[in-house]
Amino acid sequence: MNFRYDINGLRAIAVVGVVLYHFNASWLAGGFAGVDVFFVISGFLMTGVVVKGLEGVSFSILGFYKARANRIIPALAFLCFCVFVFGWFCLTPVDNRLLGQHLASSATFLSNFIYLRESGYFDPSSHGKWLLHTWSLSAEWQFYIIYPVALVFLNKFLQLENFKKVILLSAVLGFMICVVGTHYKPAHAYFLLPTRAWEMLLGGVAYLYPWSLKAAYKKAVELVGVSLILFSYVFFSEEFSWPGYWSLVPVLGTFLVIQSNRTDSIFTNNYVFQKIGGWSYSVYLWHWPLVVLGGYYSLGPQWPLLGIPLSFLFGYLSFRYIEGIRYDSKVEGWMSIIQHPPFIYSFVAFFLGVFMYLSDGLVFKYPQSIQIVSLEATNKNPRYKECQVSTGTVPECVYGEGEVGLIVLGDSHAGAVVRSVENAKPEHLERGVLDWTMSGCPTVSGVYQEKSGAHDYSCGEFVSSRFEVLKQEYKGVPVVYSSRVAAYIDGPNEQHLRHKVGEVRYQVDGHEVVFSRGAQYQELILGGVYEALCEVAESNPLYIVKPIPTLRVNVPKTMARELLSSNENFRVKVSKSYYSDRNADVLELYQRLAVNCGVKLLEVDKYFCDERYCYGDVAGRPIYFDDNHLSVYGADLLIPEFRRAWLSEWLE
Repeated sequence: MNFRYDINGLRAIAVVGVVLYHFNASWLAGGFAGVDVFFVISGFLMTGVVVKGLEGVSFSILGFYKARANRIIPALAFLCFCVFVFGWFCLTPVDNRLLGQHLASSATFLSNFIYLRESGYFDPSSHGKWLLHTWSLSAEWQFYIIYPVALVFLNKFLQLENFKKVILLSAVLGFMICVVGTHYKPAHAYFLLPTRAWEMLLGGVAYLYPWSLKAAYKKAVELVGVSLILFSYVFFSEEFSWPGYWSLVPVLGTFLVIQSNRTDSIFTNNYVFQKIGGWSYSVYLWHWPLVVLGGYYSLGPQWPLLGIPLSFLFGYLSFRYIEGIRYDSKVEGWMSIIQHPPFIYSFVAFFLGVFMYLSDGLVFKYPQSIQIVSLEATNKNPRYKECQVSTGTVPECVYGEGEVGLIVLGDSHAGAVVRSVENAKPEHLERGVLDWTMSGCPTVSGVYQEKSGAHDYSCGEFVSSRFEVLKQEYKGVPVVYSSRVAAYIDGPNEQHLRHKVGEVRYQVDGHEVVFSRGAQYQELILGGVYEALCEVAESNPLYIVKPIPTLRVNVPKTMARELLSSNENFRVKVSKSYYSDRNADVLELYQRLAVNCGVKLLEVDKYFCDERYCYGDVAGRPIYFDDNHLSVYGADLLIPEFRRAWLSEWLE
């Protein structure tokens, strides 16, 4: 296949979108669609390689695998090695244990399955995963394994026209699977090949059904294609259900640019984009660890001004000195595959990851103080993943034996203290604790989230339905409530989520839609919380946990990093005035509930704050497993408060 300048320019458009989005999503909210552009390009090129090989009766599947390994593995393996070295010297044991798992899965092109199991791509926790971006390489490699085998099989039994029709129909069917999968299983649809394959197959369709256009029409088709890609970059965001039907916009745009096949395009065949297109794979590899580096060390909003140039510099160096190495692609049996240098590099990277993981993050090389601090990041409710969801059906876990004696209600802040509420129960009392918590769910009847124009009513339906069950089945059973209400009315306060402060995620059915934060939105949410909790208090004794201080940075990681730097006197903290000001409206709401509805308030700040600051540790041990959720150790400090609910209702 002759060199396609338009495709090389498309690579540049793809990687620029991804890089700008990752460094600052507010610059290009839909830049993540650049990955979809890459998928279409890959499908086009791979179809060309396989079909040309089949036409020449010289195609070798093993040769194809070796050629793909030559292209992809060396730069990836080198990045994995660099990240391993960085982890050895700079990361904490907990960070390294997770990194080891990610290294091993990335080197074997299985990381998309690992990241699916851990969290969604757009979740805040994803910003601490150094190799998150390799999910797309894994999906692509899985396509490389299956696709040539399928094409060889089709070629044996079908004429060319029918062969082409199968690819076209597969792309259409794949798109339908993608749309349905995104609706029912959005995380699976994002990470896994079955819902991404259609993008690569559509690239294959572009190769198999080339358009013959006059020059004037080529310009028009290309302009439409580029416009669709840029439209998705500018007007889409992570709030859109992705990939879903919206992904058709950048994918179709890429398809049109490829079909226009312009060699003299100002959009794709300019000097800058031709250079960036050549470096694009290595730029893609290096940019994300640099994004994570900025967040890990809290380098601030100025970091992109340095991180972006470094991404392109490292990308160029990797392209020049790593990708530029040529490896033999001749096939002389399976031993030539096993002994092929790129595959050896992959095995080495895999074993480095396994070693890092099985050694508990290289824990043997750290002093005891760092081990204690960093391991608090894992000191959370062991049933946290089992019992906590952010959408869909709440599992409603029960802790302990016997009839339900207390209900914990709220969001993930409540989910973080369930075990401590259970531990506060008097030993002789044979009662269980019912977990009615949903992550990111304000306790408002009829509340819903806007997602790509669709409404997710999971939270509101959970709240309304549980209140009915409360009256019918658990009347009189005490309820302990905890929620991060301030985040719902004022937005997140984490440093890495500054760009989300202005976003309004929640609306309430039956009320006017409010598009921006302010007095009207605050009244909508706080009024809904007031009504809901007052309704609970009519049938059940209600104990409200006052707001948990939010520390804005990950406490165990930050403390461990400071200890690594020999800063033993460092403490993560926020001023007491900041805590009071941020939660002023919430505290006022709780006081009104206490006066008007008879709820009882459980104290928090006296356990975590002094007159000047609220702290992230007690006696040098973190009390949070991240920046705002209490670890089991931290939640246990509130046991005297939780015991009030047990003693007041069951032992009076």
